[in-house]
Amino acid sequence: MRFLNATDHSPVVFLDHYSDNILRNVNQFRNFISPHTQYGFKPRFVLRDGALSAQPLPSISEKALQAFFDEPQLILHEEFFLPNSPSGPLIASFPYAWSLIKAYDNWMIRAARARQPPWTDFYSPEHAAHGLALTSAILTDFYSNATAQGIQPVVVLLPDCKDFAEKSRRGKFTYEPLTETLVRANVRLLDVGSRVVMEYHDDLHRLYTRCPGGHLSPEGNRLTAEIISQYVRREKLIDN
Repeated sequence: MRFLNATDHSPVVFLDHYSDNILRNVNQFRNFISPHTQYGFKPRFVLRDGALSAQPLPSISEKALQAFFDEPQLILHEEFFLPNSPSGPLIASFPYAWSLIKAYDNWMIRAARARQPPWTDFYSPEHAAHGLALTSAILTDFYSNATAQGIQPVVVLLPDCKDFAEKSRRGKFTYEPLTETLVRANVRLLDVGSRVVMEYHDDLHRLYTRCPGGHLSPEGNRLTAEIISQYVRREKLIDN
């Protein structure tokens, strides 16, 4: 959205996809997937007849907040994680034992039981959120828009620390279905995770402030910058 609303672009533009973005792409209220003391309303894209349609940031006054919390489905028409839905947070009610049993089947708990990143199943083409199709459309649309403007675009795939554990266990990253989709669409992409596996032979936990659940550490940012810089030179995207 920022790219589409800007007019002064550099000759080369990057759009990063962090592996858990597939959750955020089908979400309008961040607190449903990441509880926080602040309210995280956000816009999102949806696919309509194969084309992207932007859903604006929900507008809710302070006075209307309680009504929103009571019935969020009246405001958020494109929210995959609505409370008490199969994929949303469960609001406990009597009998509480039944609420606890239902919560055990929550997608986050299922992923924890399987010892896999919580977004893993969302990369399946058959998943009910259709996050793979939507995310692919966002990235390919960015690529097409940039190319049409004479800009050299690059899609960058950034792994979470949990993705490396999944790579070690199963031999592939959680986001590989997205990688395969983008390759078939002839999108120029840089998979930072694959480069890290090839080039970095130290403790991968050092690349994050904490693992799980942390952002890139100073060392992780440095390594990522080096990988991107090497890619730019190798692909001759700039003159020097």
